[in-house]
Amino acid sequence: MLIIPVMYIRGGLVLTPSATGGTSPTKSDPFELAHDWFKASAELIHVVDLDAPPAGPSPNISVLHKIKTGLKLEFEIEGNIRASDTVERYIAAGASRVVIGTSAYQKPAFLTELCKKFPKKITTVIDVRRGKVIIKGWAVASNKSDLDYVKQFKEAGVDTIFYSNCEEEGYLKVTDISNIREFLRKSMIKVFHTLDASSAHDIENIMALESYGLQGTLLSRSLYEGRIDLESAITLVKERSPGSGDEPTYTESA
Repeated sequence: MLIIPVMYIRGGLVLTPSATGGTSPTKSDPFELAHDWFKASAELIHVVDLDAPPAGPSPNISVLHKIKTGLKLEFEIEGNIRASDTVERYIAAGASRVVIGTSAYQKPAFLTELCKKFPKKITTVIDVRRGKVIIKGWAVASNKSDLDYVKQFKEAGVDTIFYSNCEEEGYLKVTDISNIREFLRKSMIKVFHTLDASSAHDIENIMALESYGLQGTLLSRSLYEGRIDLESAITLVKERSPGSGDEPTYTESA
């Protein structure tokens, strides 16, 4: 299971995530932060490009390319991505995956087109709050279930989902683990967990989901606020077993 730090970039600089879900400006250099994470043994970073354009290349492409070539560090990219040529530029810069958010729900044909053009490079996001799928930019929750969307996204060609499921906004709670476990049991797709952990104990709880096919978890505010040390979290995952005696219900074929 991978521990994946999240980096927010705007205007070539790193922004710090806030408790309200937004970001605040800093003067951090993305390459320097990526280098720190590389030294902490991160194998992959999750970049949220807040400058993702309606079409064409992001102004942060050179930063991303520098991280990939200078550090040989894998990155995946997320943002308000709405055009095929934008996706193409990210992949050319070295992105291992491109995460399509609201557009995956609004324009199913666009998602299918991307999956055909960039096989195994396109992923989507499913966020569940109080049992309802929440779609960024939509005023009301969707009437479809998370598994309905998994089926829809699979048919489009998606083989990986970024997923969260919680009762309340904020950090992961013990009661949320069972919701995520149930999704892993039924979805039969590669899943990365996105709800931020706040302690080593949370990491241990997430590790228990690895036997159900969980591929990794993102760490965001907890890193910036010093609640979790990245190197310690990665070491914990590498040194300890998932901690669950349950049989796996999903494994990726060789």
